[in-house]
Amino acid sequence: MSTKSDTDEVYRLVSFLGLGKRNPQTGQYEYEKARWRWNNHETETTYVADALARFLKPRQAVIISTVEARNAHQERLEDALEGDGVSRICFQKIPKGSSSTEAWQQFDVIRREISECLKGPVALDITHGFRSQPFFAAAVIAFQRAVEGLVEETGADSGKESSGKDDGSRKRTPIRVFYGAFDAGKKKHTRRKPDTAGDTEKSQEDQEEEIPEAPIWELTEFVTVLDWALALHLFLKTGRAEDAAR
Repeated sequence: MSTKSDTDEVYRLVSFLGLGKRNPQTGQYEYEKARWRWNNHETETTYVADALARFLKPRQAVIISTVEARNAHQERLEDALEGDGVSRICFQKIPKGSSSTEAWQQFDVIRREISECLKGPVALDITHGFRSQPFFAAAVIAFQRAVEGLVEETGADSGKESSGKDDGSRKRTPIRVFYGAFDAGKKKHTRRKPDTAGDTEKSQEDQEEEIPEAPIWELTEFVTVLDWALALHLFLKTGRAEDAAR
């Protein structure tokens, strides 16, 4: 599902990060490596954010995570994103969201990272992290679209920080939403392990590894559904039909 060309690039990638599974041999928390596929692209990596950075070429990456997830993955994920050419990488701390106060803190962090990006499209990756976080992300997108719609129509200040003069001409921030569907992959790709080339003492089974193949789904069309809902609400409240007719 996609409304965009697979060649479109984004300015900022915003991605959730969770702990993953603990490796009993190393004691580290890890994500399983997969061959990620999106449109005509494919790449192998343990992080969906890494795959999206290779596909979408963002200049900035914001990783939203708890302290525990950051401590477990920051060094490895930063190295991967730097290798993808991302020039600015920022980790934003959020609480677990176990209380109303923590939930609103999550909301504020996500909204800030989306709303403050005035220079280009934003890609939002909702693959990892707590299962509640995509729900918060949808609420943030709905709120932000409503606020930016007000700015677009009236020129009112939405509360965004900007170093330039606000002339009321800002448009809605283009937002693309992605989900790495690891469990939806049906095939596994078999390849030789990188560290066994030329090793004749190991059996063929020991020299090969299976890499799951998993799709990345683009859910951007549902952002359009949010726009329709806002337009319908405006029509029912005011009789204004221009947005609903778009």
